[in-house]
Amino acid sequence: MKIKTTRKITVQDTARILRGVRKQLKLTQVIVSKKMGISQGSLSKMETAKAEPSAIQWMEFCRTTGIPTDALFRDDFNIGALKPINEKGRKAAGKRL
Repeated sequence: MKIKTTRKITVQDTARILRGVRKQLKLTQVIVSKKMGISQGSLSKMETAKAEPSAIQWMEFCRTTGIPTDALFRDDFNIGALKPINEKGRKAAGKRL
């Protein structure tokens, strides 16, 4: 399946997506960075566009948040449709990823 996108993704877009997804799922930087295997400071830099995540870090972020890796780059991706992760650590499926 080919992903169709009409926009160019910038470092600022990446930062907005990382922070927006994490906040929408009601996760802290400490929790996400620990599960990703990076420091909280590294995640903070990515969320403020001071650093760009590697492909492996993107994959770990997706694994940690339960979001399909291609969803983040779709034109119809909607951060607001994501459901918070419940106390058992499983994300309720969003209707529109």
